[in-house]
Amino acid sequence: MALPPNDGIPGWFTRGSLFKVNIDGTGFERLHIFSPGDPFGRNEDGGLPYGGVVMSGATLYGTSAIRGPAGNGTIFSLELAAAPVISSVTKSNGVFALSWSANPG
Repeated sequence: MALPPNDGIPGWFTRGSLFKVNIDGTGFERLHIFSPGDPFGRNEDGGLPYGGVVMSGATLYGTSAIRGPAGNGTIFSLELAAAPVISSVTKSNGVFALSWSANPG
């Protein structure tokens, strides 16, 4: 899940982070904090995550609206320790929620 930029970190207006949280709201953990940009608005990982993320195997993919090597946003990937095994999928108001074990394997 991508966290909106107001994540309490200095420079929040150009950063953002990726996090995981259990479906009941417990177990919040930041997976990645986007780095600040240089004076020209560039960095290596992007900023202001935009939209959701997609998982393929043990890798999350997503997009950022700003920053990146050219300063125009990025497509990013984040490797997880292990691919989770999806245990349930629910839909509410057009939004899908996936559940998986905190300790895959």
